[in-house]
Amino acid sequence: MTVPPGISSGTRRLALGLAAVATSASIAITWMAGRERGGTEAEQLIWVTVGLSLLLGAHLIPAMTHGARHGIRIVAYGLWAAAMVSTGYTHGTFFLAAQQHAGDVRAGQVAVPGAAPADLTTSEAISALLRQQARVEGALNQSTLAKCHDDCRALDVRRRTLRSQLDSIKGQLDQARRVERDNDRTAAERAHAIARQDSQRGDPVSTKLSLWLGVPATTIDLAMAIFFGWLLESIACFSWYVALSRPRQEQAPAEQREPAKEAFHLAADSPAPKPLAMIYTMSQPAANDSEPMNNAAQTRIPHAETASSAMSNSTLMRSDEEEERVLRDALESGAATNSISEIVRLLGCSEGRALTLRRQIAATSPQLLLATHRAVG
Repeated sequence: MTVPPGISSGTRRLALGLAAVATSASIAITWMAGRERGGTEAEQLIWVTVGLSLLLGAHLIPAMTHGARHGIRIVAYGLWAAAMVSTGYTHGTFFLAAQQHAGDVRAGQVAVPGAAPADLTTSEAISALLRQQARVEGALNQSTLAKCHDDCRALDVRRRTLRSQLDSIKGQLDQARRVERDNDRTAAERAHAIARQDSQRGDPVSTKLSLWLGVPATTIDLAMAIFFGWLLESIACFSWYVALSRPRQEQAPAEQREPAKEAFHLAADSPAPKPLAMIYTMSQPAANDSEPMNNAAQTRIPHAETASSAMSNSTLMRSDEEEERVLRDALESGAATNSISEIVRLLGCSEGRALTLRRQIAATSPQLLLATHRAVG
């Protein structure tokens, strides 16, 4: 009896655990993706229901159609391919949304300086101070060139006043320039922080790949999201297929082994079988019988024929012990062999019952099967 190939029980248990984990993760992803798509609660519920239906179809269709007819399998695998595409789209939605949320969290951790208010802009103030400085310097130059004839005190006061105004203007101009430099430095730091925020919003791996391949990072994010979705679905689908497959029979039970082989193995420790002999039944002739040999010839009947005819006439309404006893007698006398067809012919029973009887005899008296095998050979 050939043991059919299959999957061991340990492998099936591991596959079942992996399938449960992958399907649970897919269900959670489908739930989150449905929440992202729908606007109202009813829309979200419908999206989740549709996603779960497609998800379970993608996971279980190959396992459910294992061993089905060719036409059914063609339709089933068409539906499975469509379910895999739709589920990959659903998982891609989740992965992209999750990446955006993670990018916002990373970007929020970058401190960005506040923008300078409009009233602190010093460009126009510096221009006005420069114009005022030029006027004061011109007035001071004119006062320097002027000559006094009688009283020079008024001219000196004017000159000192103009110099004080010029010094004040220069101080205001230096202050305005310092403020302008501070504003420029703050603007540069703000621009740098905003650039860091933008870089943190993207996935680090996708950003590196976009630099290496020259492809936009958004395209890489979409491709990776769909790839991860299909990979998860493929693992879950294959795990369910293995978990629900036919188990392998690692070792056949003792009662399912070949009775003849078991008989040969047991015969090594059993006593040698008795030689087959034809048993004759004859009536003793009388002393004055004129034809003793003829009577003996007529009454000499092989024991095998009488046993076979007796067994064939009593095939109905036998108990299990009677059938086993009849089969033992037939095997001992050589009236029957140990083949299933011969036992069915002898007892008039089914093939299953004949196989059971042969197993019982092989377990208790294997020498009968061995002797019959040799006699037939």
